[in-house]
Formats: sequence, C-alpha cells, structure tokens
Amino acid sequence: MQRGQMELLIIGIIALAAFLLIGGFSTDRLSDAVSIPSEAAYQCCDSGNGANCKPSEDLSKRFRFPDPTTGDEYALLKTDIILVEDVRHIKYSGFDVPATGERIFINTSDEAGGGCRGDEKRDMIFAGPPGGRCVAIENDLLIYTCKDCPGDVGEARFDAYIRLKDAQLGIPDPIRNCKATSNPGDSFRLKPPPDEPGEQSLQLKTYIIEREPKAPWLSPYCKPAIYLYPETQTNVNVSIKPQGKLTLTIPQYPPNGWSVLANPSGQINYQSKTFDYLYYEAEIPDNLIEEPKEGYVIEQNGLTKLFADLLPKLGLNSKESSQFADYWLKALPKSPYYFVGIISQNNLNTIAPLTINPLPNAIIRVTLYFKALEEKIEASAPTITPVVRNGFTAVEWGGIVKTDPSHPFSCLM
Repeated sequence: MQRGQMELLIIGIIALAAFLLIGGFSTDRLSDAVSIPSEAAYQCCDSGNGANCKPSEDLSKRFRFPDPTTGDEYALLKTDIILVEDVRHIKYSGFDVPATGERIFINTSDEAGGGCRGDEKRDMIFAGPPGGRCVAIENDLLIYTCKDCPGDVGEARFDAYIRLKDAQLGIPDPIRNCKATSNPGDSFRLKPPPDEPGEQSLQLKTYIIEREPKAPWLSPYCKPAIYLYPETQTNVNVSIKPQGKLTLTIPQYPPNGWSVLANPSGQINYQSKTFDYLYYEAEIPDNLIEEPKEGYVIEQNGLTKLFADLLPKLGLNSKESSQFADYWLKALPKSPYYFVGIISQNNLNTIAPLTINPLPNAIIRVTLYFKALEEKIEASAPTITPVVRNGFTAVEWGGIVKTDPSHPFSCLM
C-alpha cells in the first residue's frame, strides 16, 4: 500500500470512529457540547459496587477521628466525589487529617432534624434517582475530607471515609449499590476545537473529547415540607393521607398523625426532639394527577429566576422559597426545558389530603408540577390568587415529578 493510500485509510478510520462515537452523522450543529453517555463502569466505592464495595486496605489511607489517638478508625471508601446541595448539610469538624492536613467535614442532618427514624439521632444521605429519597445511616458513619481546601467548599471535591468498625459489620446497601439508586455515571463531551465553527457532521474534522465531571455521589440530603406558625405555643395534630404509598416521613409517621408542640417561631417539638418541619414523600397514581393546562416553559437554567419570582406570589416567605429552590434545583434531572405548572388546590386536596387540628387561619399549599421537555412548547401563564398569611398559618410546599417512566405513579415530595 502506498503512502498516500495509507494516509487516506488512517483518516477514514479516524472519521469512522468519530462517527460511531456519536451514533452517526448529526444534522444538528455541534458548536455546543454534546453529552454522550459513557459505558465506563462507575464504582460506588473505589473497590467496586455491591459485594465488591469495601474500605481501602492501604494503611496510609486511614486515620482516627475525632481524637487522632483514641478516636474511631476511618478508612477511605471513595475518592474524588462531588457533594450535592452546595454542601449545605456538612460542616467543618474542626479537625484535620494528621498526615495530610486536609480538613474533615461531617454530616449535620442529625443536628438539623433530629435524625431520620427511631429514637437515635442518625445522619441522612440522598439515595435515590433524581428527585429521590433519603435514607438513614449511623451518625458519622461517613465523613468527608476536603481535597481543594482552602477555597470555595461548594466547588470542592471530597474523599469519603467510612468508620471501619461499622464497615466490617456490613456497608449499608444504598452506599454499596449507589449506582442503582443515585444515578451516577460519567459522560463524554464532544465539541469542535476553539478555532473552528460547529459543523453539521464530523467528516474529516478533529474534535475535542472531554470527560465530564463525575456525577454527585451519596450526599447529605433531605428537605422540609410542612411548616407550622401558631400565634402562641400550641399542641397541633397533623394528619396526611395521600392516595398512594408513603415512601418516607420525618419524623416517623404514627397511625393517628403527628401530635406536636408548635411554636410561633416555626420550631416543632415532637417526642423530646426539635424539628424545623414535618416531611413526607409519597407515590401518587398518575391517573389521579390533573396535569396543569397553564404554566411556564423555561430552560432549566432559568428555574432559579422562575422560583424567585413565582414562589413569593404563591405565599411562601423568603426562607421557604429559598429551601424550595435549594431542593428542586438539585433534585430535577437535566433537561433542555421544563414545563412548570401549579397543581390545583382541589386536586392537591384529593391526592394528598392534609388535616391540621386546630384548624389554622391560613393554609398555604404550594405544589408545582414538573415535566421535562426536549423542545420548547407554548404555554399560557396561570392567574395567581395568593393566600394571605393571617393568624395561625400552616405552609406546605412540594413538587410532583415523574422519576421512573416504568411505573404508573409520580413522586410527590
């Protein structure tokens, strides 16, 4: 084979490989990055997934915490992770790793909400698909070391360490099987070189392939739903009866509802513990949900502004609006566009009846309906009549999103 023929063959092979990488020639311009799922195996632990998940045996990757001499021994479980929710649910412990000087962070969800279930305070971690759920793990079972400190912790990558004595008894399933629950994965990003415009195909062009950052790993997570603001300290019973299975409640939901002591500040006392809110998630049969006809169609990066404009109009105060946005901006899967509608009060009262005794002067229930869209569609904005906060006020916010197309229900969170 002559040299010219050999060069043409090499060029052809490169073009074919690029062609196969994106699934064929594209009719869309590639000036914007194109995400291409990678089949590279994502490992929940550095050692693997499931039964292969185990702490590192490298003794240099171990340390004692909080006391460097007598504290519990921790071993490396997962390197180079990103924590969701702008790490709002972790804090600097005040201790550093002796050998490296890296700062040690702990999960604070046990402090904020009194734990997930039972009498013992426990940490909460996100363990579900986008819009998923929280599970309880033993307090400080997982701790995190900051790799990029000092600097903006919200942009940092962490290493996750597990308490060795607990890990030897068995690593909780949501941790060792995070691939099945938290939808992690790598992806490749294909884009034209900086000095070339986007082209309609990859024919004989040199394109740059970049690896996207790894998806967030199991992270401290969980958000509020029901707030109570009586005018004076009041004994209140809160009953929820959704038309579907309750998948999570915080605190644990008793048969006759939560009987709590509510304070004007919003603080809720229940079974000798303090909560900022009462939380529940449920699976609602799709055929009972009335999809709003009116709403807003917006690019995903425009949701922040939409929430800032819309939620106060619906009656949420700044704290409630901020916590709503914190939750849903992270919970919603990536999509070019979203349709955002408002579930009607009649439909909400049907699919998720809420009873509060004594009856508040004002009940504000805000549940948004999220539908991922590939293309922009036309929609008319709804007319909003806000509820006035007056006297004893109860506030509930939530959202409905289809997280699993293979099941006949949507998640109310």
